[in-house]
Amino acid sequence: MKRSSHDKQFRVQAGDIVTLSDLTKWKVEGVSFQHEIRVRVKRNSVIRYMAVHKVRDPNGVALIPGTHYLVIVGDSESRFALRLQNFGPCKMSHIRIQGRDKTRKIGGKVVSQIDYKKFCGSERAFDEEPETIAIEVGSQVLMRSDFAADHYYGAIEMAGKYGIVESIDKPTRPLGWASTLMVDFSGVRKQYRIFRFIDASGHMMQLGWSYRVERKNGMLTAKPIRRIDPDRVEWSDPDP
Repeated sequence: MKRSSHDKQFRVQAGDIVTLSDLTKWKVEGVSFQHEIRVRVKRNSVIRYMAVHKVRDPNGVALIPGTHYLVIVGDSESRFALRLQNFGPCKMSHIRIQGRDKTRKIGGKVVSQIDYKKFCGSERAFDEEPETIAIEVGSQVLMRSDFAADHYYGAIEMAGKYGIVESIDKPTRPLGWASTLMVDFSGVRKQYRIFRFIDASGHMMQLGWSYRVERKNGMLTAKPIRRIDPDRVEWSDPDP
């Protein structure tokens, strides 16, 4: 059973069994650094490199948005164990990961050179049911700048910019396309599908979940309903 992660130390080392968002168990083969700390995991013959905030350790601990973590490499059990200790609060829906040790490395990166933030679009751990997305006409939204900025059909030029929702539009044909938002970005009007946006509460549709979308009286909601592959997001849209 998962335990609260707020005050507990995250720890992994080679050979540990960890859990991903779809609740599958994977074996840790090591850690690396490429723009972020990643855990190399294997299941049967499949290998994945998972961001450290997308893994729950053998003791049921996961990183929590709104928390600043200190990176520590090694302990009395293993010289190569990766530990992340709660170092205080961070901006809501963000995780900050920082290192101070000048003598150790992770994947060739000196630990003291590690200092980055991840915007999670949620206040909950990666494998907990995320918040319902709520967007209404007239509200402010933010265009995502993570995977959703170029996922499906090319790059999005408004990534990282705020806009005001002008309309919530129905799919153009039954079962064919998805609900879209017409958004005014300071005079530039653009129409995009709903998964590309962060709502006014700072929440966004999460990888690893399927959502049910509803439209009513100028309001669109997207409620998580079931887990799916951790590398995908999907949603069911009401007919036009």
